[in-house]
Amino acid sequence: MFLSGQALDEFSAAAVGIARDKIDGLIRKGLPPMISAAEFQTSVRAFIRKNNLTNLLVSAAPDPSDESISTYLNASPIFVRQLQSVDASPVC
Repeated sequence: MFLSGQALDEFSAAAVGIARDKIDGLIRKGLPPMISAAEFQTSVRAFIRKNNLTNLLVSAAPDPSDESISTYLNASPIFVRQLQSVDASPVC
């Protein structure tokens, strides 16, 4: 999975903006214009969660075949197969 070109550009602009805003705030307070890497990473992660960038990921995997989709959808859930394998019967 990777970010599309446009999404990567927007994400990069947002990350630069986050850093710039933090540094501007520090300068206004008369503090050294330095932010820690951990603080920056926390801010970027919060931005990603807030904007749900996972929806912008472009899949690099090939589309599944109709046969594999049908097989997957028609398969019993694991717990049903487990019950069948031990020949479980309903409790009355």
